Amino acid sequence: MLTAASILLLQAPLPVSALASGRIVSEADGKVIVGAQVTPAPEWNLVTPARTNDAGLYTFIPQPGERSHLRFRPKLHGDEMGVEAAGFAKVTVDTSSRAPWANEIPLRRTKSVFGNIHGAGVDFTVVGETNASDFVWPPQSGLTIMTTSPSATVGADGSFTLKDVPMWAGITLRVKCPADPAWRVLGRFVFGDADEKLSFELPPPPATPVAADDADEWHFVGLFGRNAEGLRRTNAWFDVQPNARQRSHPWGGGRWHVHGNRACDCIESRAGERLLVARDPDGWFGLRTVTIAPDAGVTRYGITLSPGALLRIQLGKGLAGRVSLVAAGRVFAARDALPEELWYELSPAGEIELRLEVPERAMRTIPVVVVAGEVRRIQISD
Repeated sequence: MLTAASILLLQAPLPVSALASGRIVSEADGKVIVGAQVTPAPEWNLVTPARTNDAGLYTFIPQPGERSHLRFRPKLHGDEMGVEAAGFAKVTVDTSSRAPWANEIPLRRTKSVFGNIHGAGVDFTVVGETNASDFVWPPQSGLTIMTTSPSATVGADGSFTLKDVPMWAGITLRVKCPADPAWRVLGRFVFGDADEKLSFELPPPPATPVAADDADEWHFVGLFGRNAEGLRRTNAWFDVQPNARQRSHPWGGGRWHVHGNRACDCIESRAGERLLVARDPDGWFGLRTVTIAPDAGVTRYGITLSPGALLRIQLGKGLAGRVSLVAAGRVFAARDALPEELWYELSPAGEIELRLEVPERAMRTIPVVVVAGEVRRIQISD
């Protein structure tokens, strides 16, 4: 029997031909999207995409000559399914997630953005870069997706048109000239319903930063996730707040790929009191406060996870500032948000605080009570 779950895997030897089914909806109003194309993960060994019907449902059924690996092995993190529809931004889906909010896959509307760059000419290129994690569903699954950003060639008069730009998302516009490999930042924007034409002066080339040799200040922090009974939870991904960084690897492909389909846990941190943060694709969340000594060397810490909640956060018109999420007095996530910007954050269940810092205003603190397994909508107005 097929359900409306975003991914329903039917294991052999059940005598059925369907492998997966799901529902695609509009993020703005929850209405179903008809005719959306759903591209199977490459690991599934399927060729034919599926399309949603009048009820917004898609179903993967192997065509003659196709033989899916799904019948012979469990799902793996990194099995990335693509969903796209005309007028909506493409979304990458982590098919391994069992998060409560994974039942419907929302797509965000797109629009065209028109602009002019004074001082730019033919063969200049403009690109729009979004936060890749904003277009992965379920959100905060730990995936790092290398997607194609909307781009356009600048005309002789300096004009450009960026097509298929996601709405309500923070987008950084950059421009590059043919003779200079460095990208120049035009600014960060959120594009809503209003029609507008942007105008820029061509920025100067960026200064070349001087790399500091600070390797001795960073300490390797080994992290692992566990449940309340102490049993390991695999495929969690981690962060350390503040002053942490991901250890670089000589090969790319995202945090799920450098270690064979598990999230990269190679974290480095400076000494001091730090907040360890753990998330996993099933919507579990964990926090732990530790003190890392200056001579700590390599340390390992376990983080206890429990079912979390999902926050859908959007600022109102004319409101911009730094949004911080706080649990037990410690910031576990933060973003410099623009007016009307919309994003999702995974949160621990229970009582948390949302802090909004706007220049030249007193800090605003909003208490929020969230329930495990639920999506909490937070709209912040001026």
